[in-house]
Amino acid sequence: MIVNKCSEILLAKSKKLYGNYRDNCTVVQRMLEKYKKLYPNISDYSIMHFIDIAEFCDMIMDKQKLENLNEDECYCLLSAALFAHIGFGLNQEIMNRYVDKLGIQKQAEELTFFQVMSKYHVLFSACLLEEYGDIFEFPSDLHKYAIIRMLHFIGENGTAPVQLEEALVLNNQNVIRLKELAAVLAVGNQLAELKNANIDLSYDKFDKYNSEEIVGFVERNVVRSIKVKDGKLVIEAGGSDSAYTLIERKVNLIIDNFGKIVSSLSDRSDYSLNLFSIVSIELHRLPSSETAEKIYLNKEIEESWTDKDRELFQKLSPEERVFYADYLSTEFETTKFLIEFAKTNKAVLEGLEYRVKSPKSLYNKLYQRVEKSFFDSLADVVRYTIILDPEDYVEQIRSVITALSEKNWKIYALKNYWTNDGFPYNGVNTKFKNPRNYRIEIQFHTKESFDVKMSKEDHDLYEQRRVLEPGCDEYNRILQLQLNLYSNMEYPKNIALLDNI
Repeated sequence: MIVNKCSEILLAKSKKLYGNYRDNCTVVQRMLEKYKKLYPNISDYSIMHFIDIAEFCDMIMDKQKLENLNEDECYCLLSAALFAHIGFGLNQEIMNRYVDKLGIQKQAEELTFFQVMSKYHVLFSACLLEEYGDIFEFPSDLHKYAIIRMLHFIGENGTAPVQLEEALVLNNQNVIRLKELAAVLAVGNQLAELKNANIDLSYDKFDKYNSEEIVGFVERNVVRSIKVKDGKLVIEAGGSDSAYTLIERKVNLIIDNFGKIVSSLSDRSDYSLNLFSIVSIELHRLPSSETAEKIYLNKEIEESWTDKDRELFQKLSPEERVFYADYLSTEFETTKFLIEFAKTNKAVLEGLEYRVKSPKSLYNKLYQRVEKSFFDSLADVVRYTIILDPEDYVEQIRSVITALSEKNWKIYALKNYWTNDGFPYNGVNTKFKNPRNYRIEIQFHTKESFDVKMSKEDHDLYEQRRVLEPGCDEYNRILQLQLNLYSNMEYPKNIALLDNI
């Protein structure tokens, strides 16, 4: 699973270690999906959270030293990030056993179940690997040991670096700079937690285990961007005074921990081994919608709104209106690029006038569905459909991915439905995000696959099937009719070579 530069380096240096890491990604993804069902309102620890950690590690590392990591160091860094949150879904009995094992009974005794889980789940992840690590494949016991030690380190927020070994020497004589890698991982994990923090989430009114109920959100995450500039990690945040104060408190803890980690590393004579590209962390405040004089919107998009759209736009929270405006400001350059791409590559941008989700559709997804969404987790506020020729289909998709990457839009999901014979749909669906965590969705079709998708016949069959019990005779009959629609078309050249992400 290619998620960052480090994973690309791992693949280039050792296909065997990369295959092991990729297999573990599959197992962990299933575990995290199960946890999400257990705690749908409070668990942000999807595979996307691992990707955030991995990307932040890339961001804060010296580029040359990142490229010079050996394959075992890449493997251990990625794996520790991957396993960091598998301890989130434990039940009460196992959690209590790990509390005893870690010797944190006194710290945990006055906390609720969810407070203990939130505070110590990375340490629980280390315990889980120690006890049930056989369900995963590791290249050696030393690799497993290194990963567990790094998890203990970041579970303590990197506050006890002197307790971690400097390095481990493997049987192949490769050296894993354990303390250096753990230091990077600790900061990367804290940044990912900050980015995804629900700063307003209160655990005080939760009932006991298995009967949890959210008491309500006041505001969402106000961190707008995290980037490196002139050797400094700059965190930009906005929001109301109370929301910003909470973010400021979290950032100050990260700054304090970073100082302790760097201090412990710089005490040594081999300071050149330090993997960080940053020397400090700063927090900058951005004006919020409450203090801004006007929220500037894309004029073309705004003029297409109905009266209902305008009414519901005003019902969005101030923060959501700012997010929406920011999306529209980023949309212009992306649309311009895709239009130019279509002109020069015999491609067609279909339904371009519908590329931005309307306020009415957005409000419905945020507030009126049974399963509500949060604005900063939506992937389809801006979405595109591109029609490609079957002969150049795969090559052109890769060209778009590469070009968007150069514009700081990193791909984080790709679903190749052409290779799924049991699903009634053909196409490649991709999702991208930029450093400010804004996301776009692009669907790639051939003329045939798009026409079938938009056909009345396919739509009617779908409407008949969706109200039936999956697996019943009538459901299977209609499903087969849909599958026939998609099987009788020309498949793109080399489509099997396009891997899912």
